[in-house]
Amino acid sequence: MLLIERSDISLSNAQVYISIADVPYTKDYVPGSVIGQDPEYCWKPNLKVSKGSKIYVKVTNNTGSSINVDIVFEYE
Repeated sequence: MLLIERSDISLSNAQVYISIADVPYTKDYVPGSVIGQDPEYCWKPNLKVSKGSKIYVKVTNNTGSSINVDIVFEYE
């Protein structure tokens, strides 16, 4: 999973909450920079996701400026 900010603004002040199949993978939230923008150094959960499972990602902007975040999943 990657979080890409289109204007290359740091996501360290953006709060991210993630749940997969109704199981939370962050406590309240993590800084967006922890998820990563580089395929080599991003969050790589080793999970089986069943058909029909809900993947929920919430990004809260606390950066003080506008952000435009792409959430990218690579599934093998």
